[in-house]
Amino acid sequence: MKKLCLLAVAMLIVSTATFADTIGGNTWDGNTTNTCDANTRGCGLRLGWTVYDNFNNSLHHNKLTGFTYVSQVVRGIESDYISTNWFLFGPDAGDPFGNPVASGTVQGSVTDLGNNYFQVAVTGLDVALIPQTDGWIIGFQNNMSDVNDVTSRGEGVLSDGTYWQQDNDKRFQHVLSGDTAFTVFGTPEPSTLLMLGTGLVSCLGMLRRKLFQGRSGR
Repeated sequence: MKKLCLLAVAMLIVSTATFADTIGGNTWDGNTTNTCDANTRGCGLRLGWTVYDNFNNSLHHNKLTGFTYVSQVVRGIESDYISTNWFLFGPDAGDPFGNPVASGTVQGSVTDLGNNYFQVAVTGLDVALIPQTDGWIIGFQNNMSDVNDVTSRGEGVLSDGTYWQQDNDKRFQHVLSGDTAFTVFGTPEPSTLLMLGTGLVSCLGMLRRKLFQGRSGR
């Protein structure tokens, strides 16, 4: 029980200090695919492609605050990155997706991962999520300064084994095998923090009683 109390304290400290934690996603496995994720004509001589993958809101978060994803520069240079187009669908997003519940363009911070891979981190979002466990899909697309640049999605450690790719004209939406390297961040609904706080109070009360009993027995 003491360990559970310490865990509750740690969770509450982390939650109240950052008000954000990981909602879902897939860890990068160090590889990429030929699935283009750039808003350039270099991607198949069309206007560009977006890569989509799904995540579960199993911890019942009520807000999306940011995300990261991994891409590889197939043609061009990393410094050509300008910004990211992102799209969110759900809950219970259909296939094809239809209209997003939220979308935008934002300049992310870029981290060089080596071998032409880079990670984009987007922070400062404030997008409402319905605290539901499944059915969310998020898409990423790189805006590059050179229209001939090509970037390709980073591959994630195998999860459910499905991701999507859609062209800008929305004439083609491909269902593909694999998973994408991305992470979605958010904040838990207030009731989650309330439960942690209630548990902490109970634990502190129990520890106080044990401490009192220990002193009385001397």
